[in-house]
Formats: sequence, C-alpha cells, structure tokens
Amino acid sequence: MGDESRAVMDNWFRASRRIHDLATTLRKRGKPLPETTSLYHDLDTTPMVAAFTDWYTRRHGTEPDPDAVEALAEEWMEGALPETWYAVSPHRVEFQRTLIGDWTPDNPVTIAVKSLLPEWVQWHCEQSDLPRHLADRATAVAAGDRRAPSDCAGQTV
Repeated sequence: MGDESRAVMDNWFRASRRIHDLATTLRKRGKPLPETTSLYHDLDTTPMVAAFTDWYTRRHGTEPDPDAVEALAEEWMEGALPETWYAVSPHRVEFQRTLIGDWTPDNPVTIAVKSLLPEWVQWHCEQSDLPRHLADRATAVAAGDRRAPSDCAGQTV
C-alpha cells in the first residue's frame, strides 16, 4: 500500500528469499517440492454455505438469500488458506468490505451481501471462539464502522 514500515518490507523480502533458498536446497537434495495449488479456483463453498445457512435460519427463523451467501462465501474464501477460512479480524472484514465495494452497487446480490456481512462475521466469530470484545470490533467494522487504530498496534487507519 505504500505506508508499510521498513521492518515489514524487510520481512517481506526476507521471506521471499528464504522460500527461494528452501526450494533450491530441496531441489539439490532431490526432494520434491510440495505440489502447488491455487487458492483462487475450484473452491467448494458448499460446506460453509450450508453451515452458515443453518446457523442463520436457527437464529432468524428464515433462510438468508442463497445467492448472497454463495457470493459472500466465495469472496471470503478466495485466496485464503483453508485453515484460515473461519478466521476473522477487523482487518479482514475491512478488506472484504473493500472488495465487495467494487461490485456493481445496485445489483441485488451486492446489496444483500452488504446487508448480510455483519451476520456472516458474527457467525465466523462464533466458529473461531473469538473473545467478545474482539468479535464486537469485527462485527462493528462489518456494519460500516471504520477500523480503529487500536485494532492493530503500531498502525493508523
């Protein structure tokens, strides 16, 4: 983004170099590299969609818009490691709001997704047993609040 600290950028390039060195060493030793997989294709959103829909229906007595849930699951999961699919933070929520903000604004699915996002975040907070004070911050950002500087020590919004 351009406002990263020197330490952050040093670590970024250091990590890239270490990955390169590790791959070179493994190749020299005749060890296979792990198979690469895309985090952007062939996502199976069905389990997450079904689990959220069940939770939402129990909570509200009605099912959420299935197209909105599917679109939200795809956006949330795309590009993320499967182990982090249920992770939630004000940063991640803010990032998702930015991505969704690029969708066609008057599209019914876009409107439904924006409306559903706070519930989606609340569900993820419950799935990951996030402490209440952190869940409240993430949910507030999902509802439109700006991320607070206190959400990340050392950074400003």
